[in-house]
Amino acid sequence: MIEKKNFYINGKWVSPSKPNDFEVIDPSTEKPFAIISLGSIEDTDIAISAAKKAFETWRETSKEKRLALLEKFDQIYNRRWDEMVKAQSTEMGAPLDYASETHINLILSLIITLDMSLLEYVG
Repeated sequence: MIEKKNFYINGKWVSPSKPNDFEVIDPSTEKPFAIISLGSIEDTDIAISAAKKAFETWRETSKEKRLALLEKFDQIYNRRWDEMVKAQSTEMGAPLDYASETHINLILSLIITLDMSLLEYVG
């Protein structure tokens, strides 16, 4: 069984402020396949605060640096394609080809759209 109980906040993996485990069910088998943590209001507030703080420096990031980061994300995304398709299929109970052609491919389309928008951005 997969266990993913921490949250990625402010550049590191942290435990939830209060344990609140939740079983994720594979709809195709109706059996649990993972345990995750559900965040509390406190966890949400901490994440929002960290995001606001990070934006202070991110908003000064150059177009070139943002493009480089998007390209790196794209490379990692494509390298881990099969892993993400399998995870999406298990979470949704969908066939692998459907998960690949719709949900995972949609995310790649959004990345490409971001790339194109950033390339056209003048500022």
